[in-house]
Amino acid sequence: MKVIFIDGDCLLCQGIVRLIFSLDKRGKFKFSSLQGECAKDLLPPHLIENLDTVVYYNNEIILTKSNAAIEVASELGLFFKIFKLFYFLPSFFRDYLYMLISRNRKRIFKRQVCTYSQDLQNRFLK
Repeated sequence: MKVIFIDGDCLLCQGIVRLIFSLDKRGKFKFSSLQGECAKDLLPPHLIENLDTVVYYNNEIILTKSNAAIEVASELGLFFKIFKLFYFLPSFFRDYLYMLISRNRKRIFKRQVCTYSQDLQNRFLK
């Protein structure tokens, strides 16, 4: 099972979910909020408390921050495999850039009510 956990109250995160959903033609990804029950069942508590990172759960392997973003992107098709090139950058640098965006996302992307299509809602785990 491949689950992408996001901050359910973040407009940027919700936009990224929509983008992944539109590119994921095979439907391999499920989605869930870090604030939801699925996160409590599958993730360690310290990851649930940290809403500043996306968490990618892939058959009991858990990735966060830039590693999660790179892996999810690279699984979206042949063209997106190019994102694996980012592994050549040191992880501390990749994660620094990731956290720079993450810590400022709610200020940049103002909170709005977000609605998902029924197809996308069906891919969300509770």
